[in-house]
Amino acid sequence: MNLLLEIGLEEIPAAYLAGGLRELESRARTALGEARIWDGGILRLFGAPRRLAFLAEGIKPRQDGLTVLVKGPSCRVGVNGWGAVDEGDCDGLRLGNLPTTLRPGKAAEGFARGQGVAPEELLIRQTAAGFYLFVGKNEVGRETAQVLPTLLAELIGSLEFPRSMRWGDGDVRFIRPIRWLVAVLDGEVVAIEAAGIVAGSDSRGHRTLRPGPVAIARAEDYPAVLRRAFVVADRTERREMVRREVEEAAAAAGGQVRLLPDLLEEVTDLVEFPTAFAGSFPGEYLDLPEEVLVTTMREHQRYFPVEREGKLLPLFVAVRNGGDRGMETVRAGNEKVLRARLADADFFYREDRKKPLAERVEDLKGVLFQESLGSMFDKTERLVGLSVNVGAALGYAGEVERIALLAKTDLLTNVVREFPELQGLMGRKYAWLEGEPPGVAEGIFQHLLPRHPEDVLPDGQGMVVALADKLDTVAGGFLAGLVASGSEDPYGLRRQGGGLVRILAEKDLALSLNDLSREALDGYLREPGASFPVGQAEAEARLKEFLQGRVRGYLIDSGYCNEIVEAVLGVGFDRPADARRRAAALQAMVDGGGLAAVLLPWRRAASLAGEGPSAVDASLLGTEAERTLLAAVQQGEEVARELLPKAAYAEYCGHLGKLGPILDHFFREVMVMVEEEKVRENRLALLRRVAALFAPVARWSALFPLVEAS
Repeated sequence: MNLLLEIGLEEIPAAYLAGGLRELESRARTALGEARIWDGGILRLFGAPRRLAFLAEGIKPRQDGLTVLVKGPSCRVGVNGWGAVDEGDCDGLRLGNLPTTLRPGKAAEGFARGQGVAPEELLIRQTAAGFYLFVGKNEVGRETAQVLPTLLAELIGSLEFPRSMRWGDGDVRFIRPIRWLVAVLDGEVVAIEAAGIVAGSDSRGHRTLRPGPVAIARAEDYPAVLRRAFVVADRTERREMVRREVEEAAAAAGGQVRLLPDLLEEVTDLVEFPTAFAGSFPGEYLDLPEEVLVTTMREHQRYFPVEREGKLLPLFVAVRNGGDRGMETVRAGNEKVLRARLADADFFYREDRKKPLAERVEDLKGVLFQESLGSMFDKTERLVGLSVNVGAALGYAGEVERIALLAKTDLLTNVVREFPELQGLMGRKYAWLEGEPPGVAEGIFQHLLPRHPEDVLPDGQGMVVALADKLDTVAGGFLAGLVASGSEDPYGLRRQGGGLVRILAEKDLALSLNDLSREALDGYLREPGASFPVGQAEAEARLKEFLQGRVRGYLIDSGYCNEIVEAVLGVGFDRPADARRRAAALQAMVDGGGLAAVLLPWRRAASLAGEGPSAVDASLLGTEAERTLLAAVQQGEEVARELLPKAAYAEYCGHLGKLGPILDHFFREVMVMVEEEKVRENRLALLRRVAALFAPVARWSALFPLVEAS
């Protein structure tokens, strides 16, 4: 059987459509599986500006049966003679299969009687609290048609979006007002009601090309029926249609479309039936910087630029939500709007050229950075000092100070005020036109990198200012008491902190987060009359916790499992590059299958060693196993002195792996906790030196779940 659910809506913002489909898929798979009416498999998603839908194939006519265990008394209370039995041999048995010395007690008999079964039918199961008696009851599954009304209504109500709204006088919250529902199981309507709407079999076609109801006779007919109603409901198919149309329109106009991936996704989610067309603008506007031209087309108009051999042409391609009727009028209207936009951009650009960036520094006093943290001029002064210090630590000098001084000045330009996303890009352009050294111009752009988790990282002197800028923003945010969470982070502290960690880790910079953040905090606290909502000690503590979270998030996003991340952070997070190297070394041990051979002997060594002296008296080593272990430890200590300062953890962990068999042999041959105190303490000292070899790499106990799982 096939099940269709369509939620018809007012137009969904393009930014939320793809996420809404992922949410619908996740909730639908979980709900159908937990209801025992679907075993997984094909679930097709459909999404367009006015609808979210899924089509699940292989729905069962009836729920699978279910055995429910009802918990009764513990075996110690309910079974006479339980204390004399080996409990582990009883898990999963029925009471009637136990030895005759074990008989049901009064508690077991009463429980069985209440459940309508014989005491001998009671099951023994091990729980976290010990062994208990259970009764297994079989529940017969209901017909799917009876299950779906409640299931689908609850599914719709469970969907979550970044922003939801209420409408009318109801209390339902959804991404946009729900206008219709379609729920069809094969050819039968499923009687559900949600948000005051009763489901039927009528969908809606394109708002202008095929307005009004469109009947869905059978669930599997849904995409074809909508296609005839000028709605391409399959998002993947619609994206391919947009791509093909814009490429063909550009080619027909004599160029090649610049297919901007983000714009392709956005346009796909703005239309239900795409039709692309080419338009033109006056060639004189090609004198504008390419960044301005492309941004004007992309951000304001959702147009694709057209080029030939890498150079922009005075052409664009737009996508209409509809057919080709009245296309010349539509084309002329779009060209008129773009000309007006480009005329504004041209005016802004020419006005900006009248005042160099260096003359705008003083004007930053009139731009607020944050209420408690002063102006952008104050930030620039801190940025200059911090950049110089960070640059000195990394061996960069030269133009770092100049980059930091000019880094924020393009915020005052007309083009960046109109197009905030061009910050840095226009700073680089203006600096180059004004004769600033190439390194300064590039550094102004690079100091904003990375702008998002997938962005490229900065290099050289621009990287220095990028580190300083992020440090200043994050440190100031915690002094100002700003909240940094997934749902509330207006100053982008999480993004800035994540970028800071990425630069340190992936550029392999041996800098300390604690030292850097303390220096950034000092930059604020040194200001005359400095007073902030949060005290220094509290800000330092919160900042340290925040940065640890950013390192944790970075390692998890890099693909390391929770166990490896916790093992690494258990030793320290202060130097992200070091943490990244240690995580990679541990991952190599896991992938190579050598973790268990090290971890299990280490656990015995660490658990026995405890605190105390680590000096070993070789004259008290009475066995070959002890002497072999001491020689291996001494060699390991030499290796540690050589490799650890270079953070060569992969090589070092390879050496630790050689200790595993030696430790294992030691524990098979040697009794550590002997009565003779000197011998016992000498052996414990030897084990303390073993544990010390492992300590710089990880908190190894966090890795045990990986061994137990294998």
